[in-house]
Amino acid sequence: MSISSTATVEHIEQVRREHKLLCRTQQHTSRPGMVWINELLCGHRMRMYESLRFYPETFCQLVSFIKQNNLLPIEHRTTQVQIEEALGIFLTIIARNDSQRSASETFQHSLEIINRHVKIVAEAISKMAPTFIQQKNMTGVHSKIRHNTRFWPWFKVKFQSH
Repeated sequence: MSISSTATVEHIEQVRREHKLLCRTQQHTSRPGMVWINELLCGHRMRMYESLRFYPETFCQLVSFIKQNNLLPIEHRTTQVQIEEALGIFLTIIARNDSQRSASETFQHSLEIINRHVKIVAEAISKMAPTFIQQKNMTGVHSKIRHNTRFWPWFKVKFQSH
């Protein structure tokens, strides 16, 4: 077995152990907003991953990037909602396909505050796109699309007209 396959097997076993542990621990809390985010950040890393689809270290890096680039200035947020909580609200709705009403219950804020923060975080994330997403220089359609009768009709009009 090579080193990389051994590392992969060890990683899979680690994820399984963490998943078993997560299944035995309490996953829900009645504490509001930022307290819940802090519990996720300080608790088991798989709990945060299962809740927000982000590991704590990745979440913290994203918060740092948002702060460094002033993507969520204080004038756009309510003073009682910190950046970590605003990002948590957004990720709860996106990652878990949750409703804003459910997020309102989880974070103990009004629907108006939840809605406002989902919108401003979505705008901040879209401002990050030029930094992290680069388009390929496309000159045609990939052969898997061009030769697939299911997909090609959707692309045919756009690429045949150019």
